[in-house]
Amino acid sequence: MGTSLNELKTGREKLEIINQVLARINSISEAIDNTRLDEVVGLKQACESLKNECLKFKNDIVDKNDDILSKYDDINKKYSNISEKYNNVNAKFDYIKEAYEDFSLNKQEIQNIKD
Repeated sequence: MGTSLNELKTGREKLEIINQVLARINSISEAIDNTRLDEVVGLKQACESLKNECLKFKNDIVDKNDDILSKYDDINKKYSNISEKYNNVNAKFDYIKEAYEDFSLNKQEIQNIKD
C-alpha cells in the first residue's frame, strides 16, 4: 500500500510551513514593491549632503578658531611691546621731570646768588 497516515500528516504539516514561508516572502516582496526606491535614494543623498555641510561647517569653525588664536597671540605680543615702550617712556618722563625740577631749583639758586 503506498503511504501511511503519519506520512500524509507530516507532509501536510510541511506544506503548511511552506505556505507560511511563502506568505511571508510575498508580504516582504509587496513591502519592497511599495517602497519607492527613488525616495530612499533621495533621503540618502540628503543625508550625505547634510553630513558634508556639517563637516564643512566644522572645518570652517576650526579654521576661524585657528585664525582667532593667531590674532590673539599677535595682539598679546603687540600689547607686551606697547606696554614695555610705555614703561620706558614713563621712566624717561619721570627722569625729565626730575631733571626739570633740578634745573628749576638750580636756576633759582643761581638767581639768588646773582641778586
